[in-house]
Amino acid sequence: MQILAPLKPLFSLDTTTLLAKGSNDKTKVRALQMMLYNLGYSEELKWSSFRADGDYGGSTSRALAAFKKANKLGEDGSQLDTKTMALLVERFEFLPFLKQLNKALSDQSLTDLFSGPSGTGKTVQLAKLSNTHFANEVPTLAEVKAALKTIAPLYGKHFLTSLSENDDGGKPTISTEGSRFVVIDNWAKVKLKKHKKGVWTMGGDKPLDFIHNNEEELLDSGLSASDVRIITPVSSNEGDLNAINTWDNCFMTFGMFQWTLGQDSGKGELPALLLRLKKDEPDAFEQYFGRFGVGLSSDTTKTTGYLLLNGKKVKSSAAKEKFRKDTLWAFRFWKAGLDARVKNVQIKHALDRISSFLFNDNYRPLNKFHIGDFITSEYGLCLLLDHHVNRPGHLMSFSIGRKDIIGQALKKARLHDSKPAEWGTKEEQKLIQAYLPLRYASSMTHSKERAAKIKNYLDKGLLSDERFSYKSTPKATTSRGLDIPATFDAEPGNYSLIDYKEYEEREFVE
Repeated sequence: MQILAPLKPLFSLDTTTLLAKGSNDKTKVRALQMMLYNLGYSEELKWSSFRADGDYGGSTSRALAAFKKANKLGEDGSQLDTKTMALLVERFEFLPFLKQLNKALSDQSLTDLFSGPSGTGKTVQLAKLSNTHFANEVPTLAEVKAALKTIAPLYGKHFLTSLSENDDGGKPTISTEGSRFVVIDNWAKVKLKKHKKGVWTMGGDKPLDFIHNNEEELLDSGLSASDVRIITPVSSNEGDLNAINTWDNCFMTFGMFQWTLGQDSGKGELPALLLRLKKDEPDAFEQYFGRFGVGLSSDTTKTTGYLLLNGKKVKSSAAKEKFRKDTLWAFRFWKAGLDARVKNVQIKHALDRISSFLFNDNYRPLNKFHIGDFITSEYGLCLLLDHHVNRPGHLMSFSIGRKDIIGQALKKARLHDSKPAEWGTKEEQKLIQAYLPLRYASSMTHSKERAAKIKNYLDKGLLSDERFSYKSTPKATTSRGLDIPATFDAEPGNYSLIDYKEYEEREFVE
């Protein structure tokens, strides 16, 4: 798990308060907790009970207060300010050297630490931190011991023995607590509820919070303002970024869009997500999956595919069952969902789902034009993305009149013989109003309530229902390979069909 990466955006903020008690930014709070643990404040954090749980409560406040008091910055740990943040980073970045120095004392060999490229400036830094003057370029053992004794009060009690950022947390342990499995390593702890043959947890890291707290980073990563506006209300209808379910007939379900391994021997959408993670964030993929033998089959596409486990294709029910039976897999996926890199990929991958239906020949209302010819507004695309996530088959053009919901809406609105190239905002809004009752009457889960949430964003001016209001960016479309024509400023990509039957037949934890 990363420590500094989620905190880097805080460095550029102008506001005095960066985080405060009760903050919903679990990603940055968790990074702060891990940093305070590294700096030696495990007792104040009650690390053995909570680990880095992302909740800025009493324990985090006590740990930050202890650090501030030790460094003469006051004693209020209820909020993290810019001055404290800067000193936290300074202390944190010097910590590996202090640990090396402490180890070298027992070996009585200091020359290598203070000489060569890696030792450049270390004598000056040590002198500054300890407020000590060294006569020579390489301090003596006695001088180093005295310096460490002076420095120690600036850190927590366990700063020399805490695990480093690069430590993977050690082998997780699994214990039973009533109807739950408790899985824990040095960095994280989760309680997985038992159900049928597997386990589940709703997670707790909400996409909506991540989007709100990291909007600038998402825009910098290639999303447009329209992308962010569309995914925000949809995310409020979906699962948490670290949600896990191994008990239904898809073996493993993960993340905000509940991506799965697929039913029986069928393809699943989860491999496509991991393929995206491997491409965009190879270090994160290796950290959470690759080093445990997970790979991707050669036939995995941008939408569906199969995993490999130790080189063997995870295709049969028996092969997929391994991900259900071994609770450590649920822990690994859950823990990956805590990482800002994995969260960012989830958001982008969720948005790319638009590309699987917008200009796909399998989604042609009344077998005439594409969906993207009719729906071009942020509001309309938000509704359809929300629908497709829950029941993709409803938008398809097969069995006209039964599943082709946009085709039905076109007839109901008496727009079925019109040309969308001649439409304005009035016609598109008329189509959406004809679509909504059909959506409500469908088998979509909580259809009306989900649509009401999206409408609330429109009413607040956070979405636009103007025709062609959806705008992507060249950076986004190039990096994401969206299958959208030139009117949307995008470049083509290859998207295979999502198995709509899986969505009709799956059982869900309510």
